[in-house]
Amino acid sequence: MKLKGQIWSLDLSVSAIAFLAVLIAVLFAWTYASNEAGSGLELRRMETRAVDISEALVATSGVPADWSAADVKTIGLALSEGVLNATKVATLAGLSYEEARLKVGAGVYHFHFRVKDGNNNTLQLGGVTAEAGAYPTNATVVIPVERYVSANGTPVVMEFLLWN
Repeated sequence: MKLKGQIWSLDLSVSAIAFLAVLIAVLFAWTYASNEAGSGLELRRMETRAVDISEALVATSGVPADWSAADVKTIGLALSEGVLNATKVATLAGLSYEEARLKVGAGVYHFHFRVKDGNNNTLQLGGVTAEAGAYPTNATVVIPVERYVSANGTPVVMEFLLWN
């Protein structure tokens, strides 16, 4: 009789161990899938924000339309769609990083902006280097957007990076 009770006890232990192993595997898979889905959603949010910001920079004049560093609410750099205003680019370059990040709408992300020629050289516009923000260092995700525009009557590339 004792042998039968030991076998039943052993079966129960094996069953409990098997159940716990399956439960741990399911929880691990669930956590992994949830993290992957969250990462994908975050990536799509970043992509959408980067495209929206870059579009606003090259297609609008901002708010107010004749903004200056003292009164800017939303930065837009266009004289007209696809044509950059060199004075506004220079003003953006002169803002503090945090103020520029807020006014371009980067939110919780970091950004880097520059205007370059076809040889990847950063241009001078409005008397200053046409660059603002912080270049990605130790970034986990970088979303690059390039827009082909003109500045001072010359075709140029506006590069916008959103990163975290």
